[in-house]
Amino acid sequence: MYNVGLFTFKMVKDYISKNKQMLETNKEIISRLKFLGRIMKGDKINTHNVSVQHDNFITSVYRTFLNQDSRENALSFIQETITRSFELLTTFERSENECDKSMCINIIHDLQRAKQGLANLKATYVSDLKFGCDMDTLLQVIDSRLQGLIVKYPIETLDIFSREEYEEKEYQE
Repeated sequence: MYNVGLFTFKMVKDYISKNKQMLETNKEIISRLKFLGRIMKGDKINTHNVSVQHDNFITSVYRTFLNQDSRENALSFIQETITRSFELLTTFERSENECDKSMCINIIHDLQRAKQGLANLKATYVSDLKFGCDMDTLLQVIDSRLQGLIVKYPIETLDIFSREEYEEKEYQE
């Protein structure tokens, strides 16, 4: 009897641990998606600590020599975030839970905001033709995948505003 109880306890503990890790991962994906939506023109992504750096000489030296980071790293970060966001959206969409359905709408909003952040990042790297094409492709993928979802979850068109206006609006709501 003791072994059955110990076995059950371990199974429940593993189940809770796995769900907790998945929850933290889901929260991180949503957080990264929100981060993408707040990128302004002239910002560069520091993928090591998920932050922005303004485009200037010091940033260039820092990114080249001290904390090697590149637009390729940023592109991988962005692609993974967008891909995982749509996976998460699909998971929430299949759920019968009303809270998960509500999360669908939030993720759709965040994906729409991320489109502006990607456009701003494209403007930061305007001289890099390939990076610009990669951003255009991602923007088209987002638009295509959102097309059917916006019909399913009718939401208002988002106004894109500055980071300060965004933060002020969020605190007011």
